[in-house]
Amino acid sequence: MNTHHTHHSRKSASLFWRERVTPILFFMLMLVAWWVFLRYAPFDAAHSTTGTLKGTADKFQNTELLFLIDALITLPIACLLLIKNKKKALIKGVALASLALVAGNVLLPVHMQQWLPVIMDGRLIVLGVFLFLEVITILSIVTLIRTEFAKGVDLDSAILRSVATFIPSGMLRQIMWFEGRMWSCLLMSKKLSTLPLKGDVHFSYWNKDGAHSNAFGFIIIMAVELPIAHVLLHFMWSPFAANVVTGLSILGLLFFVAEHNAMKLRPISLLFNEGTTPTLIIRYGLSNPIEIPISNISSVSPHGEYVKRASHRKRFNYAGVPNVKIKLASSETLVTEYYVGVDDPQQLIKALNSYQ
Repeated sequence: MNTHHTHHSRKSASLFWRERVTPILFFMLMLVAWWVFLRYAPFDAAHSTTGTLKGTADKFQNTELLFLIDALITLPIACLLLIKNKKKALIKGVALASLALVAGNVLLPVHMQQWLPVIMDGRLIVLGVFLFLEVITILSIVTLIRTEFAKGVDLDSAILRSVATFIPSGMLRQIMWFEGRMWSCLLMSKKLSTLPLKGDVHFSYWNKDGAHSNAFGFIIIMAVELPIAHVLLHFMWSPFAANVVTGLSILGLLFFVAEHNAMKLRPISLLFNEGTTPTLIIRYGLSNPIEIPISNISSVSPHGEYVKRASHRKRFNYAGVPNVKIKLASSETLVTEYYVGVDDPQQLIKALNSYQ
C-alpha cells in the first residue's frame, strides 16, 4: 500500500512539474534568451559599419518575425507537447502567447516593431467583441436565473440550468457557471439567503479561524488602497497603467465581496432523502460544487496538519489548516483525497460515518 502511495505521489509530482512548472520555465527562458540577444547582438545600425540601410531594415524585420514565431507558434506547441489535456494546453498556450506579445512590446526597440503594434491593437478589437458577447450572455442568463429563483430553485441548479441553455457542456459552461454564481452572490445575496439549499444537513465553515472577518478585513484594505495606488501609478508610471491596474483591482475587490457573501450562503451539505443516493455536497465559497456519493468514501478522519499541493489532493480551507480528511475508494479523476475546513469537524465526521 505504501509502495502504491509512493508511486502515486511521484507520478503526481512529475505531472505537476511537467504540466504546470515547465511551460512557465520555458516561457521565462525564451524571454531571457531574447533579452540577451537583443542586448548583445551587434545588429543595430548605430553599431554597424557595413551594409546598406535596406539591409539593416531587413534585419530588424526578420528579428521581429522570429520573435512572433517564438511567441505565437513555439510557445503553444510546447504547451501541447507538455500537457496531456489538450484543452488546458490550448488555454495555457494562448495565455503565454499573449504575455509574450506584451513582453515583446517592451523588449523589442520601437524601430524593430512593424507587425507587433498591429497585433497589439487587434487585441482591443477582440477584447471588445468578447466583452459585448459576454454582456449579452450575462444579461440573458440573469433573466433566466431570476425566473428559476422565483420557482424556489436552489442557487447552483438555477444558474446551471440557465447557463446550459446557451452553453450545453464544456469548460466554458463551468466558467460561466462560476461567473453567474459570483454575480448572484454579489448582487442578490439577500434574495439567495431565502432560497432552499440542496441537501438535508448543512455544515458551516465561515467561522473557522475567523475566515469571514478576515475576508471583510481584506475588502476594507483593498478599498482604501485603490485610490492611493491609482494616484501613485498615474504620476509615477502612466495614466494608462493606472487605469488598467485600477480596473483589475476593482474586479478583484468585487470578487472578494462575492466570496465574503458566499461563505454564509453556500455550506457543505449532506443529501440523504429517500429515493436518492446519500451524497456529500462540497460547496466552498464561490467554487463549483462537488458531489461525492458517500458509498465511495473509504475513510473520514480528523486532520490538523498543513497539506502540500498535489494533483491527487483538493483543499477547501480559508485560514489555518483543514480539520477533516476525506479519502475516496475510487475516482474518475486524479483527485482521491479531499481536505476541508469546517466549524464543527466532529459533527461532519460523525454524520459521514453514520451513512457509510
